[in-house]
Amino acid sequence: MKYFTALLALLTACGTGFLAAQEAAPRKSANQGGATSARTQPRDAAADEAAIHQSVAEYVQAFNARNAAALAEKWTAGAVYIDRGTGEQVVGRAAIAGQFTELFKAQPELKLAVSVESIRFLAPSVAIEEGTARFWLPKGEPEEVEYTAVHVKHDDRWLLDRVTDAAKESAPSHYEQLKSLDWMVGGWTDDAEGATIETQCNW
Repeated sequence: MKYFTALLALLTACGTGFLAAQEAAPRKSANQGGATSARTQPRDAAADEAAIHQSVAEYVQAFNARNAAALAEKWTAGAVYIDRGTGEQVVGRAAIAGQFTELFKAQPELKLAVSVESIRFLAPSVAIEEGTARFWLPKGEPEEVEYTAVHVKHDDRWLLDRVTDAAKESAPSHYEQLKSLDWMVGGWTDDAEGATIETQCNW
């Protein structure tokens, strides 16, 4: 946003200088004026953000159709996928397509849903997307994965250039919170000063 604000201010200043120069110089032809206007058009951030959301929706659709080739086309030729849990990297569109092909063979019923939490622009052709991906099988427990994706604009298309993810940490269960006290489970007897104290501990 800072980049866009600065760019807009620069364009405004240039526009002001251009108008002042117009007052002191002969008028240019309509074609020349039109060319100048086209060159100074600011980036449409809202349209770019909408295009990224559309690309994400198409990605999910291709995944759930088990179309590895269509998924690979959503990545740049030299894209990198990083699994934060294992540190494994998959580099290149062809390798990523191969990963999807193997995944769909092993788990043909796997489904995907994505929740985009934020999109921010680092430059007119570079955006960072953060969100949560949810994978599930008909008879299995869903798995949530938090991810960060770098999109780059190439030939008017927003493509994935780098994706890093990790399994989302879940809150510990009641058993996990009490596990360190396992040694207390059972019956306890304490004799002290002529008194007997019996304690029974369980959960």
